[in-house]
Amino acid sequence: MFVQIETDAGVTGIGEDMLKGKARTIAAEIADALGASWGRCPLDPEWIWNLVYESDRYRGGPILTRVMSAIDMACWDILGKVHEKQVRQLLGNPYRDTVQLYGRLCKPGTPE
Repeated sequence: MFVQIETDAGVTGIGEDMLKGKARTIAAEIADALGASWGRCPLDPEWIWNLVYESDRYRGGPILTRVMSAIDMACWDILGKVHEKQVRQLLGNPYRDTVQLYGRLCKPGTPE
C-alpha cells in the first residue's frame, strides 16, 4: 500500500505500509487520516503525526500506527526533497560508522 502526498508546489512524497489481509481497511483509514490533515503543511511531520493520532478516538493499534507511519514517510520524503537532503541527513545522519558486535557460539542442545 503506497501513500502519495502532493504539495501545492508540486512536490510529491511517497510512503508505504501494509498489514496483511487489511488492504481495504488501511486504504479507508489513510483516506480518513489524510482528510483530517488536508491543507496542512507536510514540512512538519511531527505536527501531522500528532494531528492524525489525536483524530482517532481509539488511538493506536495496528491499523492507525501503520497509517501514521505511511503518512509520516511521505511527509519526510517531501521534506527531504524540499531541502535537497536525504532524510537520514535531516534526522541527524548516522551516529556511528561501525557497530561493535558480540557473538557467542553454543553447541546444539546446550543451554544458552
